Amino acid sequence: MFRSPRVVLVSLLVVATTAALSTVASPPHVPWRPVVLAGSGQVVTLTGTPEGMLVGRYAPDAATRVSLQRVDLETGESREVPLTMGPGYARETELVSVSVLGSDVVAVGGARGGAHGNVRWSVWRGSPAGLQEEPQTFETFGGWEAGGLVGSAYASAGPLIMGSWASPSGGVDFAVWQPVGERWLRIADAGPDLRATATRQPAAFAVTSDADSYFAVGSVTELGAPPVERPALWHSTSPRGPWRLTELPVPSAATGQARAVAVSCAASRCVVAGRAGPQLLSWRLTLAGDGPAHADPPVIVAQDVIENLRLFVARGSRSDWIALADGNHTQLTEARGTRQRIAVPGVPTAMATDAEGHPVVATTTADGTTRLWHPEG
Repeated sequence: MFRSPRVVLVSLLVVATTAALSTVASPPHVPWRPVVLAGSGQVVTLTGTPEGMLVGRYAPDAATRVSLQRVDLETGESREVPLTMGPGYARETELVSVSVLGSDVVAVGGARGGAHGNVRWSVWRGSPAGLQEEPQTFETFGGWEAGGLVGSAYASAGPLIMGSWASPSGGVDFAVWQPVGERWLRIADAGPDLRATATRQPAAFAVTSDADSYFAVGSVTELGAPPVERPALWHSTSPRGPWRLTELPVPSAATGQARAVAVSCAASRCVVAGRAGPQLLSWRLTLAGDGPAHADPPVIVAQDVIENLRLFVARGSRSDWIALADGNHTQLTEARGTRQRIAVPGVPTAMATDAEGHPVVATTTADGTTRLWHPEG
């Protein structure tokens, strides 16, 4: 069974984040409205569309584990999005990402299988009315040189899938795939900023897009003695690049390794969340086409976070939010400004922005109740 890092790390978040957030004073209550989801399966992806939220779910005990629903946040009405599947591993898939541009949708996910338990990746394309699987050969995303997939993104230049692939330098390069008909082909060279070298190793942890550009966040590790890991963002207006690297600033007093792990973008502005040593950080970035990105100084959101903390982030039209687990609850912390903080039941499993720019977070409680939460008004 394939389980993404998002699911594996939720149990670690429950243990660690109460202390991390205890230093932030509680602000006035900000009401968030719950939408209880019918059916089975934990929410693993959220994607905003004008017709409602696309909600990807995973039910490990079901005959078909993967599902996709379209949910109206105002009425709570849920409609199944048909997923047409081939004879391979698609029914066992856990979705990694679902990306949308207009009425076009691309989805990617994985399931472990085969003699060696490698991840078998599945890709769908279509619309909110239904998606058709595009079966690929194992060597498209797998094989001896494969390093795994990060996710999909969809901008005006078309959809892409980002992952990693063995580098001639001995490390791993970023890899970018584009569709040609129903085949997904890896781009031979998307620019030097995506390549590993003998002294430098890039790593991506999340990928997204707005209408015109693609964005990935992660880190660049300088392979010295000792190695030094720094947070970074890459962006491009084309899957083929060139991709431009922006190293993100860290507080002058920060110690330890640093990386960016979550990103949400709209209208050439991004909010990024990550860490530097034990500190939980957020950044805001502004971009202008293929030019350099401008990163504001980071905000320290919390102290004493665990090393591999996975975060959920959403860039809202009014404010940006970070979601993470705090015991059996989800703490929603404003990334900038007033630092408003609220708690809702259940641990977070996904987060996104709806079509109107409002943040939406999915939670699951111990009894299996799954909800979507979004601000009132």
